Amino acid sequence: MIKIETILKQMSVLEENDPLLTVKNRFTGDSVKLTPRAEGLYSYIIGCESLQQWENMQVALSYFRKHYPKEYMILLD
Repeated sequence: MIKIETILKQMSVLEENDPLLTVKNRFTGDSVKLTPRAEGLYSYIIGCESLQQWENMQVALSYFRKHYPKEYMILLD
């Protein structure tokens, strides 16, 4: 299982003050604006899901839920 610090370190080139990105919920079509770092984490979660890396996905989901609660409810809940 990967640690969240490792995931975040890989995304360290993404700056929080970069332009926001619009991401849509795959099922409902609802959208939300994410920082590049949050979008990178979201993409990691979706990638883990598609590769069936459940433990890594859960680690990233927990972090995303804690740090981006509104966005989590729109995109992943």
